[in-house]
Amino acid sequence: MQFKRLRDGDRYFFERRDYRYPWIGLSKAQLREVKRVRMSDIFCLNTSIERLQRNVFLQPDTGTRFSRNSLEYCNTRFGVNLNFWRDRFHS
Repeated sequence: MQFKRLRDGDRYFFERRDYRYPWIGLSKAQLREVKRVRMSDIFCLNTSIERLQRNVFLQPDTGTRFSRNSLEYCNTRFGVNLNFWRDRFHS
């Protein structure tokens, strides 16, 4: 309950939308892009790490063919598509 109140009262919380003022908050496309990016993507884009597991909060799987959190090469990752942040009102 405390987190909900803190989140709902924060006018800069990234999921908040105020439909009276469409320039405040993220568009649907921007929000979708933010939610698509994983912490491992951020690490790969901003460090010299070459391989990293998908979920950095769990140990990587080893030895199984169908592992869900195995190490992946960072150069196969996609970055954030910043085209969604082009100015919506002054194209």
